[in-house]
Amino acid sequence: MLIALFAMAWFQLRLDIMADVAVPAGTLGTAHMQIGLHSATACFADGECASTSLSNLRGLYPSLASFTFWTSLVVCLLVSVQAGLRLITGEANALLTRIGYTVCALAVIGTVFTAFIFAPETAETTIASVTVTRTWAPVIMLFGYALAAYVLYLAMGDDDEPVYQPITVPISVVKRDSSDPGKRTPVKSEPIVPIKESRVRPPDSIPLPLEPGPARKPLEPKPDSFELVVKLRCPTALEHQLRYATQVATFTTDGIDAEREDGSKRSVAWGDVVGVVARRLPADSPYDSLTFVDLVSLAGATLRILPWTNVGGELTLPIDADAAERARAFVQLIAARCPGARLDSATRTFLGGRGQAAQLTPELLVAHDERLA
Repeated sequence: MLIALFAMAWFQLRLDIMADVAVPAGTLGTAHMQIGLHSATACFADGECASTSLSNLRGLYPSLASFTFWTSLVVCLLVSVQAGLRLITGEANALLTRIGYTVCALAVIGTVFTAFIFAPETAETTIASVTVTRTWAPVIMLFGYALAAYVLYLAMGDDDEPVYQPITVPISVVKRDSSDPGKRTPVKSEPIVPIKESRVRPPDSIPLPLEPGPARKPLEPKPDSFELVVKLRCPTALEHQLRYATQVATFTTDGIDAEREDGSKRSVAWGDVVGVVARRLPADSPYDSLTFVDLVSLAGATLRILPWTNVGGELTLPIDADAAERARAFVQLIAARCPGARLDSATRTFLGGRGQAAQLTPELLVAHDERLA
């Protein structure tokens, strides 16, 4: 689009003198003009050229050209902003996308009117003839609009909530088509949200043995491999600044027993884990783009694993590892222990080592916390 706007003329005009006039034929006989969206340039046989802005001219074409020029610049700006937001934060702005679609449609209309309906036309008089040739610039511009609309669509993802946009579940979790036993169809997952009730139910009763037998020896308690001693400390500037901040998380055979920064305790059963979301805190101090992971389960039981969260028990995380590596290791542990847990597209990208976790702004962090409440 920028090439069609600034580097290419839209029309080329050639002036051919057909009769004797007072002006020397050698001057105008090979005169030609190039007209773009913001300026027109005329060159003569003696090598002299003159340019003028279309804003200095009056008429329908200069008005349409100016409209197309500015709407195209707005489309370029919106595409750049939306693509940048998606790459940096993992979420584009839905309102800007709708505005982008509207401006793009107006720019298409302006281009069609400028290049094909009200374009300069070839004319011939008894004195001279003017031959008008349209360049490839309008076609390139229309192609650019199509790409711009597609980029705006990709920036939003598959639904209206791209931050939590899920993709298909892990490759190993597929359903088979009954009509074709050998065909595998990916299973679409729901958006990652906490569940209201636990999916893990205790047995209603313990069946009695059918025949009397020797009394079983009570199981000896397994020594805990993780000492509940806080080895990592939250930075002073971030104390009580983050929701769901978890101080200690202990892996057990049944799930995770955790203690939050505010002193509350949560127990999350493996069967209640519905998803994992990896993100980065805002770039401004005191957050400093730190990577964290939210374990999503029951409403009110979200656990936020931060670089200073002490994780241990049946499984442990290294204390001296990089914050991003600890977060990636935690996601891997949950994905291995809970194959049904869902991961959104940004978390999958982070887990696969193809980049950092998507970064949140302070506003997006608030919206993120509210969603996982």
